[in-house]
Amino acid sequence: MIVKCPGCGETYDIPDDRLPKKKRASFTCPACKGMVELNLEERIVLNRLLGKQVEPPSAPATETSGNKKTEALKASILKTMDDLPPMPRVISKVREIMSNHRSSFKDIAKVIEKDQAIAAMVLKIANSAYYGMSGMVSSIHQASVVLGYNTLSEILTVAGSSALLGKRLKGYDMDSGALWRHSIAVAIGAKIISAKKHPVIENEAFSAGLIHDAGKLVIDGYLFAKKKIFDNELTKNKHNIIKAEKNTLGFDHAEIASDLCKKWSIPDDQNIAIRFHHSPSESPANRMAYILHIADLTATMDSIGLDGFMEQVEEGAMDYINLAPEDMEGIAQEVNLAVEKMANNI
Repeated sequence: MIVKCPGCGETYDIPDDRLPKKKRASFTCPACKGMVELNLEERIVLNRLLGKQVEPPSAPATETSGNKKTEALKASILKTMDDLPPMPRVISKVREIMSNHRSSFKDIAKVIEKDQAIAAMVLKIANSAYYGMSGMVSSIHQASVVLGYNTLSEILTVAGSSALLGKRLKGYDMDSGALWRHSIAVAIGAKIISAKKHPVIENEAFSAGLIHDAGKLVIDGYLFAKKKIFDNELTKNKHNIIKAEKNTLGFDHAEIASDLCKKWSIPDDQNIAIRFHHSPSESPANRMAYILHIADLTATMDSIGLDGFMEQVEEGAMDYINLAPEDMEGIAQEVNLAVEKMANNI
């Protein structure tokens, strides 16, 4: 049975003959010493889907049975979302207060200060070079007054997602912090592009960019369990991660991210953008999906160059948001500089 620790993300393959007979059990994770809960009712389904024969062989697979297998695996994976921490409650509470025109900066500060970890991170981010306040913000109330509602909401989203996105992803071969740094780059890129072309969705695009790859957190352990298959698919498909994921599991991280957005009560417009950020033309004319698509590729321009960017961007996406190829190098430089200013101080 493949088990993923909800605390540190470490994955374990426990032989069936070592599992207890009862339906539920738990053990201490050797890596982080946290408790890992086992739902043993699922082990037969999981093991079969991961390639371990634990029941008499069935009839040869057909397209229908393959679809059923994919749906069963997806259903099992969606259950593991409960092991992921929710977005910190303080974030939703602050947003609720901000939506009330009678609220004050003092009201916001009181809520943030109740979560010491979030409060400390907010101050650290507020004092980063990115916001131009290095060493000048000493309290949450001051940050609220000086930076304003929109910027404070942005900082809260960054602070709340930093621990979640900072984990090592063994299935994707991503070191600790790699996903978070990429997510920051996409969020900033989405904000820059929106500010230039569609400023009305600037703040929402930043938030969507920050969690656009959250689906990878959910399926990483399953890809690690099928590492050889996944790596072969990446090579065969020239590192097209969506094709590799679909050929390995039957679905991709963007699809799973959409389900995760529902759990986190992310607004529909952002959810749709995240779901289609690899294929915006398949979205219901969602402008933010196009912006995320381009921002996602912009974040990798250092490694793929402008020619590589233009090869990977979906046909018509640049025209849809009124961007020209000659705009992209300047935007990429702007993103890189902004990421350095934010990430180096956090």
